[in-house]
Amino acid sequence: MESLPTRVGKWAELIRDRKPNRAAELEALIAQSGDARDWAKLEEVLRLAVGTVAAMALAGELQAVADEVDGREPGSAQPGRITARCPYCDDSARRHRERSRELKSTIGELTFTRTEYHCICGHVFAPADEVIGLRDGQRMSFEMLRLSEKYGADSASFAAAATTFKDWIDQENGGSPSSSAIREHVVARAQELDRMTAEEIRQLLRDSRSVPLLPWAGGPEDTLVIEADGGRSRMREPGGTAWREPKLGGLYLLRDRTEKPPSKAEAERGLPGRGIVTRCLEVARMGHWEESGFAGEMYLQAVRMGLHRVGRVVILGDGADWIKYLKEAYFPDAIQILDYWHAMEHICEPGRLVFGTNEIAFTEWRHERGAELMAGDVDAVCRALTNLTRRRKIAGKREELKEKAKECRAYLTNHRDFLQPAAFRAAGLPIGSGFIEGRIRTVLQARAKRPGMRWTNEGLQAVLRVRTHLRNEPYLPTEMRQSA
Repeated sequence: MESLPTRVGKWAELIRDRKPNRAAELEALIAQSGDARDWAKLEEVLRLAVGTVAAMALAGELQAVADEVDGREPGSAQPGRITARCPYCDDSARRHRERSRELKSTIGELTFTRTEYHCICGHVFAPADEVIGLRDGQRMSFEMLRLSEKYGADSASFAAAATTFKDWIDQENGGSPSSSAIREHVVARAQELDRMTAEEIRQLLRDSRSVPLLPWAGGPEDTLVIEADGGRSRMREPGGTAWREPKLGGLYLLRDRTEKPPSKAEAERGLPGRGIVTRCLEVARMGHWEESGFAGEMYLQAVRMGLHRVGRVVILGDGADWIKYLKEAYFPDAIQILDYWHAMEHICEPGRLVFGTNEIAFTEWRHERGAELMAGDVDAVCRALTNLTRRRKIAGKREELKEKAKECRAYLTNHRDFLQPAAFRAAGLPIGSGFIEGRIRTVLQARAKRPGMRWTNEGLQAVLRVRTHLRNEPYLPTEMRQSA
């Protein structure tokens, strides 16, 4: 095995022309005796040196491809072919100039030269860019774009994403992208994903059989579960700020949901344990449930998961009108279930007005209503709410109590058919939407509902679009992944 000075000396020789100061620093560090050597500094300089050498190698590979496409001898400075076929009008375009292109990358700046052609249709193009896959105006390498997409969607903010880059990218050799550059890429990527998804939906509506099923799509023995809910985010508006509701949907097969054993108290009340979903697809959109494309993408993902061949389809939510409209328009044969715990929240509001801080009495009353609701006896719950308003010691709250009790009775009555928890449980179906509630926190609130954040509609839509795309990718085969 070669000694350390010999190995590091080779790195220094490779980068001497491009980074003379770093080569000198590297040689000075390795010249120190072992007991006096700054090993932490040596490791840092070596990391940067390796990145410099790797950037030289990658730039050389890009140049080799450009030389082959343009018809140059490798490593020569001669110009490319005289003419090339125009990708815009398919006419013959004449050579215009030799021009270098620079890309920021995670290992340093990449520079290579290629031939540009000018067509009579007015376009200037470089065939090498098309072969490599570079877009007009692209200033970052493919890996840096991928990481910008990931960090921009997953970090606490675009500024935090830029800081993450700065912590480990070689700043001397090209630098890292700014927060605005990361935001621009996330928006561009989201728009690209939206275009591809819109085309898939149009194809689906023309011929539903044209959409390939996922390898793990459900069959006749499976149940497809669709959960949907809305969150809240503060948006920039012309007159100031306002709260808006992004919509989030999750789809999974019941076989991919496991239920933890209930606690002793839950078991005594006939309640299930917490459900854990191991594989799902997510959809997020700003705006109207249908006009924004939310419903269309939910339908697309459902078809991919075997919508037209599974034995049962279930839609689970909090009873919002838009969820009912979504079911009627796209999943008319689905079983609709109202979240048991959401219904209990409605029931507890008037109860809390009556019992106040008397937790023992309130808990006893809540458990009684919970048992009635679990049995599907909506009428008994409504009678109990009416009896609350007849209590003598609530004179100061009577009008407010009457209003809340009336709203709750109307809510329960309107959703009577979806409030059969015991029957649904006996059929092996979930009765709570804890899955989508958790996704609201991790997908939406963890990124978009931080202190001081104010969003434009375009910015939040882009983040949610890319964020759900990245979360869905691990569950999709390679041929189904929407790549740039």
